[in-house]
Amino acid sequence: MTNKKDNVVNESEAKVKETEEVIEAEVTEATTEEAEEIVIEDEATEDQVAEEIQNDPLKDAEKEIDVLKAANVRMQAEFQNFKKRVEKEKADIYKFANEKLVIELLGVMDNVERAIGSMDTSESNKNVVDGVQMIQKTLEDFLKKHQVEVIEAVGTPFDPQKHHAVMTEASEDHPSETVIEEFQRGYELNGKVVRPSMVKVSE
Repeated sequence: MTNKKDNVVNESEAKVKETEEVIEAEVTEATTEEAEEIVIEDEATEDQVAEEIQNDPLKDAEKEIDVLKAANVRMQAEFQNFKKRVEKEKADIYKFANEKLVIELLGVMDNVERAIGSMDTSESNKNVVDGVQMIQKTLEDFLKKHQVEVIEAVGTPFDPQKHHAVMTEASEDHPSETVIEEFQRGYELNGKVVRPSMVKVSE
């Protein structure tokens, strides 16, 4: 009788233990699955937040505004440069509009100077000389009024931008590369050389 009771107790304990193990396994499995679900949910949440940040319309609008501002600054700078260039070209047109006329008048001035240099300066010819010199003075005043200036030559250092050397000569009285004689005057119009001086230069 006692043996039967013991067997029944042992069987009951074994079933209880088996049941506890099953429950523990189920709990462990459930906990693992829940943990995995939490991790998946966390990852999904992070991806969603990142996507929301990337697709943030306010940030996209701010970026677009920055791009448009930069483009506007560049456009304004280009316009200012274009405006300055057009104004300079316009000013140059006014400054050098008479260039061809001036160049032709310089030929007339040369002829007047040659005439004066070859004229008889005796008293009997004084009226003629005075008349030609008056013409020369009128031409000089006209050229000066229109911003035409004579280029300095004799005694100045040779400048290939302003002087056209047609001869060279050794000279002990002048430094090397110095204009020692002028054959034809040079002129500038508003600072621009319209005709270089024809000169002799020391070696």
